[in-house]
Amino acid sequence: MEEIELNIIEIEEAHLIADPIPQAHYGMVVDDDPLVADTLAAIVRGHGYTASVAYDGEEALQLALLAPPDFVISDVFMPRLNGVELAVRLHELVPGCKILLVSGQPEEAELLLNEVSPPIRYTLLAKPLEPEELLQELEKVQR
Repeated sequence: MEEIELNIIEIEEAHLIADPIPQAHYGMVVDDDPLVADTLAAIVRGHGYTASVAYDGEEALQLALLAPPDFVISDVFMPRLNGVELAVRLHELVPGCKILLVSGQPEEAELLLNEVSPPIRYTLLAKPLEPEELLQELEKVQR
């Protein structure tokens, strides 16, 4: 049997120069339009995040109870539980969760958000949304 000699210095040097493995952030994408929800989830997954998908706010709350997300990307205007109500509930359930709200009607969404008391932290993005813009904003809120 051949004896293998390990050079500890080489191993330590290799460890020091290796890029750290980025920690995947877990998020949730919520939109009542399945095409939009699935597309946004594919975009964030393609950039190293893990993401589940919900097609309404109620479903998103159930998922958040099972696996609290680091971030949520949600449409504002949805049936059953809109994105603002979802954001308020998530703020209570998962205080560290970052909220990105998207809307094709950002002015109306802002009016709804101004009614929230106490105020919550969120980022509001207008639809249509470019993938680069979404990823930049997601990176900003993760800092």
